[in-house]
Amino acid sequence: MVNRYSISRAFRRGSIGPMRARDTHLLWVLTVFSFGLLVTGCRARRTGNSTEGFTQAAASVSTAAPVATSTATPSAMMAAPSAPSAQTRANIDQELATKYRAPLARARKLQAEGKLDEAVEAFILASGKGQDIYHRAIAELGYLDVVNQRGTKDEIEFELRVATASPETEVRAQAWFNLATLYRNTSDLEAERVALARSLSLRENSAARHELGKRSTCVAELGGQGRVNQPKVVAGWGGVCMEVQRCQSPSDKDARRKSCLTSPMVATPEESHGCTSDPPWDSTFDYNMYTYSKAFIAPAGKGRFFVLQERLGGWPSVCGGEHDFSAELVGTYVRVQQAVTSSAVARGHEMPNGDPENGLCWDTPEVRTIAVFASASTKALAAVTLVEGFDVDVKLDVDAKRLLLSGGNCDGFVPLDGTLRLVR
Repeated sequence: MVNRYSISRAFRRGSIGPMRARDTHLLWVLTVFSFGLLVTGCRARRTGNSTEGFTQAAASVSTAAPVATSTATPSAMMAAPSAPSAQTRANIDQELATKYRAPLARARKLQAEGKLDEAVEAFILASGKGQDIYHRAIAELGYLDVVNQRGTKDEIEFELRVATASPETEVRAQAWFNLATLYRNTSDLEAERVALARSLSLRENSAARHELGKRSTCVAELGGQGRVNQPKVVAGWGGVCMEVQRCQSPSDKDARRKSCLTSPMVATPEESHGCTSDPPWDSTFDYNMYTYSKAFIAPAGKGRFFVLQERLGGWPSVCGGEHDFSAELVGTYVRVQQAVTSSAVARGHEMPNGDPENGLCWDTPEVRTIAVFASASTKALAAVTLVEGFDVDVKLDVDAKRLLLSGGNCDGFVPLDGTLRLVR
């Protein structure tokens, strides 16, 4: 089966999933060499809940050990738009509920009659025309796909994740419950557990309570380190340069200079900062259409280096999503924080850069993973994954060798021993 979605990972600054795109355009200005300006129009869309509390909770670190952070991070390309108020989102949703009441009723009728192909098309029409995004219809489309096993796991998961951005508590809770069913059917038990916990935190439901049983109601997923690229320990600056693909040979005498770069975020060559400051270091390079590569580099002892590389950024007009990560050296540990928003062309729509009036992307709420690695071996010691709207405070306690969790029914700690268990 051809994948319906081309989902890319990305970092979303400032908002949960969109409610309805507006007829405004953002101009992205790209300096091309020294000749002039290339201006690309991208449609700005009205967004939902603010992530302020979520971001602060996920980002806190508490430790007695010295914390070393890299210093060569490029500045943000564009300030994030402010999120609309909860009342504004509720008003928009009420407008959409009225506008799409008849199409949604038709889709439900077709589903009840077993006319699934027609029902799918009807749900797509009910999910919104033009720049509208009606999350209830998307949630019900995802449910149809779950119970009838239509599409791949990734496709169905994406639809339901988009639905969890709804301003309606009932819709969010049901979308998480249906995600739990999807994960249970695919034997992803920790994902199933946390989906049930998130559903119950939004709305009490006897079926969700029964499925969860005696398992934890913590709304943080224990694990998720696989969402972060696997770091590597390499020998010398030649190894670093080969890892970031800036040298053709590890014996390159210029390896350090070539490895330690700062991208100007335009289509001009990077400048080398030489990693001359105190470690660790960030190296940014290979800018292309609002995305770039970033490598975190830290000494790992005996002439070796810890290297973690990710592709960051994202271009809204091609549904590129957003992606960011940061890392810091804390004693003998590297603490990584990655934030990702997946995006794909909305079903029944075109790519925004090909159809400015009707082109539309669906976005999921931001997923943030906090992972701790041993700096000398890159062994994954602990990881916790959070989702927008479910506040959990995560702190690294180096002396006690644990990640401390609080809030979201998660009070306890995760030992830095690779077991990925929550100790109360």
